[in-house]
Amino acid sequence: MAQTQVIYDLYYKVYNDSSHSMIKSSLMVAEMYQLLDKSQEAANTFVRIANVSSNRTVLKPLLYEQASYEYLML
Repeated sequence: MAQTQVIYDLYYKVYNDSSHSMIKSSLMVAEMYQLLDKSQEAANTFVRIANVSSNRTVLKPLLYEQASYEYLML
């Protein structure tokens, strides 16, 4: 299972709200960048999603962690 799917599943189980479609599509874009070996763009996408996420969600630290991994791949 792709890392982005795991992140989405964790988020959706905890916070079942109307923003889940936007978050899932953004995570899919980040995964597309990963597949194209565009780590900078993938990291930026993860950071953008984290920045608009609520501070009380478990998603925010997971996204920052994934972004840091992408930055290491540079």
